[in-house]
Amino acid sequence: MNEVTSPASANHFFLVDLLREQTRDLYDAEKRHRSHLEALDRRDMLAELAEYFDKLVEDTSDNIQILEEVCRLLDVPPEGVECAAMTGLVREAKDAEREWERSAVRDAALIANEQRIVHYQIAGYGTAKAFSDALHLKEAAKRFDAMLRCAHENDKKLTRIACGGWLTIGVNEMAIVGD
Repeated sequence: MNEVTSPASANHFFLVDLLREQTRDLYDAEKRHRSHLEALDRRDMLAELAEYFDKLVEDTSDNIQILEEVCRLLDVPPEGVECAAMTGLVREAKDAEREWERSAVRDAALIANEQRIVHYQIAGYGTAKAFSDALHLKEAAKRFDAMLRCAHENDKKLTRIACGGWLTIGVNEMAIVGD
């Protein structure tokens, strides 16, 4: 049973179609993101960052599953759309991984690229939630909201690893003073 109800107007159909396309794009983005994270070389990486990338693999797997559920609600297959934006973001992240030797500077570059990806997620999930809210698709909106909150938390955690905390210096400071 899908969540899409009878339209109030013809534009309703167009917004539903846009939401479907956006959801399929986000699905492809998450699959590309997970593949990148799984292949990321964690040798000589700050242990906290390596552990966090492992957590992000779990988060992306969860997001893939949630997006499959949303696609069922929207009565659309999740496959079939290529996310050009994530393709570019992953390519830039891989380039940064290769360009910098194993050091805190490399870790800082990895964090910077991962935050770009997280900001893409924030924009995508926020927009999809807003569309779902406008269409009164409560279950889809709830799922997008959960992924949006997770992306915000990931952004905060990456910032903390980069900038440090009360009693620790962050990767950015490590890059300045040297490993």
